Amino acid sequence: MLKQKIWKESIMPRAWATIPSRGLTQKDMEMLQQTLNDYRSSFGLDEASLENIAEDLNVTLEELKANIKSPHLLSDEPDTSLTEKLLKYIGNPYFSKVFHLQNYFIDTVASDVKIILSKEELFTEQHPPLHTATCQPSSSRPSPLMAQLLVISFENFFKNFKKESKILSEETITLIESHLEDKNLQGALSEISHALSNIDKAPLNIAVTGETGTGKSSFINALRGVRGEEEGAAPTGVVETTMKRTPYPHPKLPNVTIWDLPGIGSTNFQPQNYLTEMKFGEYDFFIIISATRFKEIDAHLAKAIAKMNTKFYFVRTKIDQDVSNEQRSKPKSFNRDSVLKKIRDDCSGHLQKVLSSQPPVFLVSNFDVSDFDFPKLENTLLRELPAHKRHLFMMSLHSVTETAIDRKRDFLRQRIWLEALKAGVWTTIPLGGLVRDKMQKLEETLTLYRSYFGLDEASLENIAKDFNVSVNGIKAHLRSLQLLTKNNDMSFKEKLLKYIEYISCVTGGPLASGLYFRKTYYWQSLFIDTVASDAKSLLNKEEFLSEKPGSCLSDLPEYWETGMEL
Repeated sequence: MLKQKIWKESIMPRAWATIPSRGLTQKDMEMLQQTLNDYRSSFGLDEASLENIAEDLNVTLEELKANIKSPHLLSDEPDTSLTEKLLKYIGNPYFSKVFHLQNYFIDTVASDVKIILSKEELFTEQHPPLHTATCQPSSSRPSPLMAQLLVISFENFFKNFKKESKILSEETITLIESHLEDKNLQGALSEISHALSNIDKAPLNIAVTGETGTGKSSFINALRGVRGEEEGAAPTGVVETTMKRTPYPHPKLPNVTIWDLPGIGSTNFQPQNYLTEMKFGEYDFFIIISATRFKEIDAHLAKAIAKMNTKFYFVRTKIDQDVSNEQRSKPKSFNRDSVLKKIRDDCSGHLQKVLSSQPPVFLVSNFDVSDFDFPKLENTLLRELPAHKRHLFMMSLHSVTETAIDRKRDFLRQRIWLEALKAGVWTTIPLGGLVRDKMQKLEETLTLYRSYFGLDEASLENIAKDFNVSVNGIKAHLRSLQLLTKNNDMSFKEKLLKYIEYISCVTGGPLASGLYFRKTYYWQSLFIDTVASDAKSLLNKEEFLSEKPGSCLSDLPEYWETGMEL
């Protein structure tokens, strides 16, 4: 953050000079003006941006400036010099004047951002939004300025995500950008609506096949994030007797189904007939499982699947047991990497004889999905799935690593950004009081995000058992459960403003891009960041329990507690 940067600079040698009472030289004033201009630019409040904002809002530049303070900081005021303004602001006189002035500028500019965002009458009462939530624009041809802003914002937003983390295909992104460059806003919005609709409606069907005793049921439960003794879990330790496929719906996402297929070796079918009998065309991809060396019939099945242009993946289970056995039998010479390479090469080499190529083999433990190749398998599936199904698959995965949590957060961020773009730019966040139905919507959305990150009530009960503490003991550490309650005399509205101030400091905020989204976008962003932070804090049991309730570990600044106090 900007304040952290200038604080570090202020404690360097020679920083402990007081502000000279003789006033400021011309050189000082030039330096100050440049510094203030830089900060205004960082927050999207430079002169050019203010002109754009005024044009978008259909108010004069003077009217807009009259509502904010930063453009007037270095201007003369009756009976008040800059030094006198600064002395009123200073809390500690023992840092250099540069430190105090820079903090003064940042606080004032950040405050201006909040003023503009919370001036409901400037954005909503006097001036209609660009288009309504029903996606009917007031004009299919935005102004050249807005068209340019939309193109730049869209390109900059999606270039930050890798292919496997993108909610849209490269083709869809290119098509939307093309519409925006042609100033065809309606075409761009139509493509966004179509893409979001496809994401909502997309089913995901995963076929898992393997012989009895390979850990197939445990793998299915691990992929669904379900424990073996939970209701709806695939039964483990049961000898396979049926020749029919068995569906296991995801416990939280009804559009996701994992199908347990009998191993081809336990049937009398040839590979092609087996696929027909198992309704091959209904699956997005196949996972072929073994707990030992893959058999020749598995390779022939893979060849038949490949001929039908469907993806397949070889998964070697129970790798944790193999590694543990090797370590016990050869404690002196044991080398984990060497053991894993030997198993992988053995599996791949055997398959290569039939497939004429060496396919990747993923070595996994069904009881620790954060170890071995399970994360690599998830990453590969995300990369190779159609874009509109990536979001659904990512939401279905268990949040057991920081990488998985960050990726899930990125998917949700993309979604709400697209929804905000579709719902309408040029509107502000009306930060007035929240009526009861709005609060219900907030609670429902927060509950949904908690479910995505494994922080719903049922999941918290399981975590509490694992940690050997009460559910309330877990809840006391989670910030997301305190978001909608008033604590420390701070309402949800005030927390939201602190969050907007925080993202403005880090990214330039909503004004820097020239796009003004509805308040829905900001409170959804706040929810996602807070829930993701809570999920990360639960990854380390010892550190989590060592923290005092209400001060859980977080990779995010405490934006509604400490805010800008540095």
